[in-house]
Amino acid sequence: MSFGADPEFFIWDRKHDRPVPAHKAGFPDKHNKRILASKASVFRDGYAIEVNPIPFTCRGLYNDHMKASLQAVRTMVYEKNTDWTVIATPVVRIDLVKDMADAPKDVLEFGCEGALDAYTGEPTQVHIRAMEHEYRYAGGHMHFGNPNAIYLHPSYVNEGTYVQNRADANRHVLAQTQEFPRLVKMLDLYVGVLDSYLFHDPRMFLRRTHYGKAGEYRIQQYPVTLNTAAYGQPVHHVTQMVQGLEYRTPSPMMYTNQAVIALMYGAANHVIRNYATLAKSWDVKAEPYIQHAINEGEGLDKIVETLMLPQLFRSSGLQKAKAWLQRGVSLNDFLDCPQGGHYNWPELPASSWGISMADVAR
Repeated sequence: MSFGADPEFFIWDRKHDRPVPAHKAGFPDKHNKRILASKASVFRDGYAIEVNPIPFTCRGLYNDHMKASLQAVRTMVYEKNTDWTVIATPVVRIDLVKDMADAPKDVLEFGCEGALDAYTGEPTQVHIRAMEHEYRYAGGHMHFGNPNAIYLHPSYVNEGTYVQNRADANRHVLAQTQEFPRLVKMLDLYVGVLDSYLFHDPRMFLRRTHYGKAGEYRIQQYPVTLNTAAYGQPVHHVTQMVQGLEYRTPSPMMYTNQAVIALMYGAANHVIRNYATLAKSWDVKAEPYIQHAINEGEGLDKIVETLMLPQLFRSSGLQKAKAWLQRGVSLNDFLDCPQGGHYNWPELPASSWGISMADVAR
């Protein structure tokens, strides 16, 4: 399965202790994205900075790629003004007069496209006017691509292999949009609850009054370009659209620690790969409690008491991780972490958070 994202971040003026709109640091709009050395793209999404990394099938490589990309963004901001830095927070309060005095048209509007609600089956509705609303919001949206959907035309490979690959792709849960509502509810339990529990920041729940509520998702199509050739023929560049899922509930706070990034993507990976098994025991009666816990921050402790995923965590590990994270974290903690991306969960917590392998579910 491929892991991707389109997280948003804010610029913060450390001298004046206030946010700075992305256009003041020279970030272009979405039609003129800047390509970084890491091959990720960056642009302004209204007031915030959005980063579009390239997808990876390995969480460790994804960590390294995101770290390099965000380090480059931080450097761009610092070179514009040495008092400025980049922060990973769900909400900032802005000055509508000063910040918007010279703002381009796209910054004067909320440009977020619609999403779907897994619990109601309806499109999400946001009714706020950008120039009358003094808050701006950022998400840590997670993307997942069908691992079996990359198959080539029979002219490039054995026809039998092509047919089998296509059949495997069509059977995968990421190819079955009718299953997405229940899949997203499972991601709420194992990923959205983690995000809310580990950080439990009031700004998370302020954001979720408008954006990133429990169950928010989009059906996506991702372009994948392959370089291939029939036997003895020149190389051809084949681009295919791969169906996937964007899970929009998480905040950008996961990007304050590479172990948490790996934990959340690992939990999502487990849920998606084991969807058929988990679906058999899914408790519909628990759904209102999961929604309330994610949206309001209430009842999380009770849910986490019984939460467990094989090879990832048991509740005792999550409790210790929360205690460590509540000391205070920032985006710089991730960007300045000396360990490589493969040193994540549970290796990093075991070395510095007091978490033992006994806290990792077997």
